[in-house]
Amino acid sequence: MFRDMTEWETDDERRAKGHEIPVLSTTPEPTCSRTPSPSTKSKRSCRRSVTPPARGSSPSNMSTDRTDKRSSRDVTNDETISILDPRRFTPTLHANLVSEILSLRRDQDEKTKQIESLENALHSVKEEHDQLQESLTTSSKESRSLKRQLSLLEGGTSSALGELAKERDEAVD
Repeated sequence: MFRDMTEWETDDERRAKGHEIPVLSTTPEPTCSRTPSPSTKSKRSCRRSVTPPARGSSPSNMSTDRTDKRSSRDVTNDETISILDPRRFTPTLHANLVSEILSLRRDQDEKTKQIESLENALHSVKEEHDQLQESLTTSSKESRSLKRQLSLLEGGTSSALGELAKERDEAVD
């Protein structure tokens, strides 16, 4: 009646030792639950049923079951499972994805800051453009006004010179 203790190990313990995990159809799945703890973290406890596996399985049936289950257990290379299925994410892949996501977020933040600085620069340049446009309009009006005044002065000077010439001619005669 003595049983091999490895039969009662958890999957994680078996993986840590480097053994292939036997999957028996009669083995109950662990019951996992999260319980709140006084701290902000939560504890996770898993329990297996204490019911031993059925004895009716012959070793030859178990070995074929194991090979079938082993091939479907390798979810990282299983073609029937979607590439986006979370079971395919190995710890390394998960770490790489998290790293890439964080890198993309940093890049996005940098680009957002650049966009904001460019928008601020654009806003200040538009304000400067508006001020220069107003200044140009004012200068143009002043220039036209000065040209009119100059032409009036030239016209007045010309007529004054003409009258002086007439008076001189009359004085000479």
